[in-house]
Amino acid sequence: GISDPVVDHLIERALRAPDYVSLVTAARALDRVLLFGYYMIDLGYAPGARIAYWDRFGKPQGQKLFQVGFPELWWFDEAKDARIRSSSGGPRP
Repeated sequence: GISDPVVDHLIERALRAPDYVSLVTAARALDRVLLFGYYMIDLGYAPGARIAYWDRFGKPQGQKLFQVGFPELWWFDEAKDARIRSSSGGPRP
């Protein structure tokens, strides 16, 4: 559903990459473009449903190269939570 000629071009470059290095380069460029666009994947919420997001999670310093995932890679970050709570409109306990 994204109507963006840059996204289309980068997808085409990734699909037609002649080698691994070209594929990685195109995929990283596509990733940057998509992250910059702040796209949201619609998970089927009802029209008018409100969705809120607060970045209250962090990652450890010096992660191992291979890890399974949750809970090793994500955890509640008290400093981020305190910053959110001190701002107006942040989540309340």
